[in-house]
Amino acid sequence: MVSLTLVKILIDSMHNGVKHSCDICGKTYKRKREVTRHVQSAHNGVTSLCDICGKTLIGMSKFTSIPKIKYHIDSVHNGVKYTCDICGKTYKEKNKLDGHVQSAHNGVTYSCDMCRKAFTQKYNLKIHIESMHNGVTH
Repeated sequence: MVSLTLVKILIDSMHNGVKHSCDICGKTYKRKREVTRHVQSAHNGVTSLCDICGKTLIGMSKFTSIPKIKYHIDSVHNGVKYTCDICGKTYKEKNKLDGHVQSAHNGVTYSCDMCRKAFTQKYNLKIHIESMHNGVTH
């Protein structure tokens, strides 16, 4: 037998537009379990709150095992800058500097298999594929 609470949850989510949202990034889902799954996969279950400005930071750095909170405090509050040895351009985050060096000085680009448009950052290629090709890759 299905409980009345479960029936209400199903009706709310399917017919009344009730959505469940991620407390970290605000992304919404129809079901609470989808939010739980999202938090575990997208945010590695790790969140940090900056004691200085109150910003919530999600997960670990993509390139190291260092929490994003360290990069946030260094770049935003401690003024740490990373400078390109080749052209002198500065960045607040080391991964941005690394991407700059790869694309601007080492000629690394990311090309779309569908239309051959080239991007200097892998993330921009991903956004392009999602928006222009409905997420289809070959």
